[in-house]
Formats: sequence, structure tokens, C-alpha cells
Amino acid sequence: MDKWGPVERLDGVGRDDAEGESVTTWLVAAIAAFVGIVIFLAAFRARSAVAPTVTKPAADAAVRGETEQATRLIEQVLSSDERNPEALFVRACIRIQAGDLKAATEDTNQLESLRGKLPEVRILRELVVARGQTPPTGWMPAFVGALKKVGANGLDQHVLEYVPTSRRPLSSDVVGRLPGRDGFLLRAAESGQPAPATLISEAEQMVGQEQPITILLAAASVLSSPHVADSDKPEATTAAHALIAKLARENPREMYLQIWAALSDASDSSPLGETDVAKLEHVVSSTPIGLHLSGVYEAMRTAYTKVDPAQASEAAFAATFAFYPPPFHVVLMRRTKPMIKSGDPTLRRRAGLAVARLAREVMNQGSLLDLSIGSMLLGRAAALAGDSDLAADADRKRKEFQSLLRAADRLKFAAEWPIAGLMSELTERKAHGELELVRELL
Repeated sequence: MDKWGPVERLDGVGRDDAEGESVTTWLVAAIAAFVGIVIFLAAFRARSAVAPTVTKPAADAAVRGETEQATRLIEQVLSSDERNPEALFVRACIRIQAGDLKAATEDTNQLESLRGKLPEVRILRELVVARGQTPPTGWMPAFVGALKKVGANGLDQHVLEYVPTSRRPLSSDVVGRLPGRDGFLLRAAESGQPAPATLISEAEQMVGQEQPITILLAAASVLSSPHVADSDKPEATTAAHALIAKLARENPREMYLQIWAALSDASDSSPLGETDVAKLEHVVSSTPIGLHLSGVYEAMRTAYTKVDPAQASEAAFAATFAFYPPPFHVVLMRRTKPMIKSGDPTLRRRAGLAVARLAREVMNQGSLLDLSIGSMLLGRAAALAGDSDLAADADRKRKEFQSLLRAADRLKFAAEWPIAGLMSELTERKAHGELELVRELL
């Protein structure tokens, strides 16, 4: 799993066959403590198992904004190997971040003499020019502009054989000592497998408490996790259903939560009945979507900032996908699957039109994840309604998603740059308008 969100896992989830094992796999991956809290150090591209990582401590320190520590570490490498391309690249990035553009240019010149064909060389030069302006161009506008000039060619070649990360382990003592809501969010995000009984108990207690929506989502996620021990599952499942109902009751103007609660009472294999379809029609025609990725991200960032500000943005973005979105779409896909080739055709068409309306709302929410879920739902709507126009629309949305996914692949290249300002701005843009950012690269 990557450090910027579940982008690569989205490839293909819009297909009609996504609802079965693929959706189950997606849900488990997304809920399991941000995708199993796996994105701490993972890369977008496969790297050699024997790749040199002597410069990684310096690069990681640079991403955390620990400039003095990063400089000391990289100078130690260069003192014994002054022509090390990795070290020269990392030092150039550190110097650009620090505003020493002349020294960064010297490093870039030396790197060019060693590895001149790599895109990093051209982008370094573009960043030096942009950051040398008065006032300096922002990190993301500068980097996106450089990417456009360099083009897609060569982005599969790299100076670094690893992906720098601001993440570092948080001790159980540090996480355990943080009180209140923020402490619970951290414990939910950082929990191992199986989920500790103390965390399960803490989540169950949320049923009777007044808590913000993100806290209740985290508690429901903990209690619904496949990593709950078998002995804890009966009580955890009961508490999870109570939390889903509580979320819907306390947030009557939130479409995702209303659908999740309305369809979670029956078995996943149970087709929608007349009452279910009527509820779905009412919700999608009268209730807006108010729950956004950015809101969950901000809550997680606040929690991580209290224990380790240097890794707060990256850690928060990682943890966000443990709790967002609530799996309303998985429940809906499972319960509409048995309707496709059986049952009342009039009811089936009503369900399809309601799902189509929902799908279009979801696709307008601003992230690749939302677009992928919406396109998947639109494909299901076409199958339910037997509508060729809906089917054609769903196909167009799938193609749009694939095109945007290819553009997003270029942003992965940004994840390999040990520049704290760039990483911070990139994370913020992905949390607060990812599709807009990706479309800038088309």
C-alpha cells in the first residue's frame, strides 16, 4: 500500500464484477487500520530488495522538517562517498527546503554529471527557479509546473531506491497516555492485530456517549474490524449496529450514514424489498452528503499533532482511510446483487434510478476514491434499471477514472522527494480536493 491513499487499489473497482470478492477485499483493506495501517513506509512502485538505503535516515529527517539532523546525516554519507548520486539528490532537496538555492544548484550540477538523464535533475532546476522568485512560488504549483515541463517520460527512473517517509513508530505508552477523543482516535488508528480487548471495550462505551462523528465512525470501524478476536465478536457486532444507528439518528442530514443504517439491519445477501427501496429513494432525494474525507483527515491530524507534529500530516492521511468512507456502498452493492436477475422489474428499476442518483452525488465529492465508488454504483444502477443510457454513462465514468488514475500516477513521483514543504502541501491538496489537483496534470 502506498503513502498517499488507496489509489492503486481503486483500479477497476468500477467494474460490475467488483461487488463480490473484490469489494470485500477493498473493504477489509480500507478498514484494517488504514488499509491495515500499512502505508507507513510503503512505496508506489516496487523497489529492489537489495536497494541501497544509506541515505534514507537523512531523507526521512528531511521530510519531517528536521533540517539540521538531515544535513548532519547526509554529510556523513558524502564525507566517505562524495559522488553518491542519492546523497547529492537528498542534499540538494535539503538545501532547496532551507532556501540555499546556490548550493542546491551546485549539487544539481554534480548530480547531472553523474545521472544527467534522470527527471530529478530537470525538476531540481525548475524548483530552484520557482523558489528563487519573489515571493517564492508555492511548493505544489512549482512541482506541478515542473512535472508538466518534464512530461511523463522517464518518471519510472529514480535516483532514490526507496520512498522517504515522515512516519516513525509511536510507542504504546505515548499512544496510551493521550486522553480523551484524540487518544481514542490514535489508539484506533495504531492498534495491532487482533484489536486489543481494551480498545474494543473503549469503542463499545461510545454507544452511550456524546461524541463527534469521526469518533463514532472510528468506534464503529474498530468494532466491525475482521481483527476483532472471536471471543469479542458477539458483543462487538451488537455495539457496532448500535453505533451505526446512533450515527444516523444524530446526523439526519448525512446521506452516507442514513443509507448505511437503513440497509444494515438485514443480511448482506438479502435483496432490497419495497420498504428498503422506498427508504433509499427518500434518502437520496432529500439528504445531502456532508461527510467528507477532509473532515476525517483534519480530526486525525489534530490527534497526531499532539504526540508527533513532524509526522502528523502523513500519519493522519494514512489513518483517514481506516474510517472513511463508511461502507454504505459495500452494503448497497451486496444487497442489490441478488435483484439483478430476479424479483419485481418495477422495483428493480426504482432501485436502479435511486442508486444512479446516489452515484452522481458521490462522484462529485472531490477524490479519486469517491469517483471510483460512484462509478461502481452507477454501473450497478444501469444493471438494475436495464437502462442503456445509464450503462453508457457508467462506461464514460470508468474511462474518466482510468484517465485520471494515469495522471495521478505522475503525482506518485512527488512522494519520492525529501522536501518537507512539498510533502505537506501535497498531502493537504489530496485531502482537500484531490480530483482538482489530478486534473491539473491532464
